[in-house]
Formats: sequence, structure tokens, C-alpha cells
Amino acid sequence: MRDGVDFEGEFGVITDAVPMGCTRAQAAGHIRLLVLIHDRSLRRIAPVEMKTGFCWVQAKPACSVASIAVMPDELGLARRDGCVQMHPQVDWNGQRFGLRF
Repeated sequence: MRDGVDFEGEFGVITDAVPMGCTRAQAAGHIRLLVLIHDRSLRRIAPVEMKTGFCWVQAKPACSVASIAVMPDELGLARRDGCVQMHPQVDWNGQRFGLRF
């Protein structure tokens, strides 16, 4: 994070039309695909932006999404109660980066 750039792997979901006011369990039934997201944050800019009350504008550049998506049932036991029960792993320059679960 020498230059204030923070990155992490996250899961994202693609849904069909989710009705307003549905429960968490009902919403989980609308998940069609899961993707990996590479999220970035510019930590040196974030504190200044947070003080403005407009949240992160420049400190949150666009994320990138993996070129593959999976259907929820493909996760098998790694999906329970509408949640993914595994941790994404991030490699940087061929080395494992970040927390190890």
C-alpha cells in the first residue's frame, strides 16, 4: 500500500428482477450468477473525501470483474443460506497476497 492503493477480492452477484420488500431468503432465490470482483481503493484520498459528506468519489475507481461467472448451484456445499462459504484468494505478481484463511 506504498502509494495508498488498497485492493481485495470480493464476490458479486447478478440477479434477475428482485421485488421491493422481499426477504433475504426470497432475494437469494433471485441470484442467477456469481462473479469475482477486483476492488480497489485509493486510501490517501479517501479521508479527505469522507469529510465532504459525499462519500468516496475519486477514492473508489472502477472495479474489474473476472471473465467467468458461475451459477449458484455450481458452488455446491460452498453456498449455504444464500451466502458463499469460502474466501477469495488474491495473488499479486505470482505471490499470495493478504489474509490467509
